[in-house]
Amino acid sequence: MTDSLAKPHSHNLRHHRQMEGPGFFLSLSASTLASRPIDDRVASEICAALCFYAAKKLIALAAFVVMFDHWHAQLATWDGMTISKCMKLLDRLIGRQTDGFLLASGCAWQDGFHDTRIRSAKQFRFVCSYIEENPVRAGFVESPSDWKWSSAHPNYQSSLTKPWPSGFEKV
Repeated sequence: MTDSLAKPHSHNLRHHRQMEGPGFFLSLSASTLASRPIDDRVASEICAALCFYAAKKLIALAAFVVMFDHWHAQLATWDGMTISKCMKLLDRLIGRQTDGFLLASGCAWQDGFHDTRIRSAKQFRFVCSYIEENPVRAGFVESPSDWKWSSAHPNYQSSLTKPWPSGFEKV
């Protein structure tokens, strides 16, 4: 495995990290312990949870992907909800729906999540693309829209928040 695949979000996504003040987030969350693979049922539940929260207007959802041992989402919270509270809600729903599947395969979610504040429209576009290109970089598909657990897939386009409620500087 190449270094860029071993650490898919550590360098590239934290490059412009600034956490003070208001902004939008890329939430890198829920890696499995020991990087054990998740199956189709778990991936489907994660996608369903993200789409459910977007439909309920608890989050604005820009992009997401579920990989074999982790998931990424670029989202914003509504109504001043903190990213920590949002992730607790998401983790609770995802955990409730997936813990049985994961335990049966000897796996569990890691505690916590990683987040990066998005400050500019340029960074926003880069991160959306970075998320959706994840399975292409890993060599699993030729095109982002071929990955069935991604916002790039036609099944999930209607769940994305469009137009995005921008608050970015002009870039």
